[in-house]
This record gives sequence, C-alpha cells and structure tokens, in this order.
Amino acid sequence: MLFDVPEQNMAFFDCGGVRVYLGVPTSQEYAANSFLYYRVDDIETAYDCLKKKGVDFLHSPHAVHKTEESELWLAGFRDSEGNFAQLMCEKPIAG
Repeated sequence: MLFDVPEQNMAFFDCGGVRVYLGVPTSQEYAANSFLYYRVDDIETAYDCLKKKGVDFLHSPHAVHKTEESELWLAGFRDSEGNFAQLMCEKPIAG
C-alpha cells in the first residue's frame, strides 16, 4: 500500500510497478470499470500539449495528495471512447 485518502474513501497500491487505485466513486460520473493513469514527468507541458490537440479536460492539473517527499498531481479527461483517464505526475517537494 502506498497511501490512502480516508476522507475520499480511496487507496493506492504499488503492484509490481503498476499503480492500482481502489475507491468508492464520489459521483455517478466516476462510476467506471477502470481508470487509466498516464505518468508524465511534466504535467503542465503534457496538459498543454494534449489540450492544443483537442483533448477536453475535466479539470486542469492540481495537487491531490502530499507526502513529506512529493505531491501527486492529476489532470482528468475522457478518451475518445468516453473512458475516464488522468495525467499523473509526482512532483518532489523542494527542500
């Protein structure tokens, strides 16, 4: 187990290098069978590039979790078949 977010009923696990998310949907819009997370090194650059190519994001990049070492940033969108997906970036905390 990597971490949980009790106030949102979700947890993240590392399964041999694959990140697995388990959680309770907060709304019907997020009730899907699977979610894809695309790890990127620079979420703002990836977001801008995909937005220019016509990807309709549900939200812009924002921090969703913080540890002493890093912040987890996400930017959600739906793919061409309507599946929910996220850009994901772990930003180190400057110290």
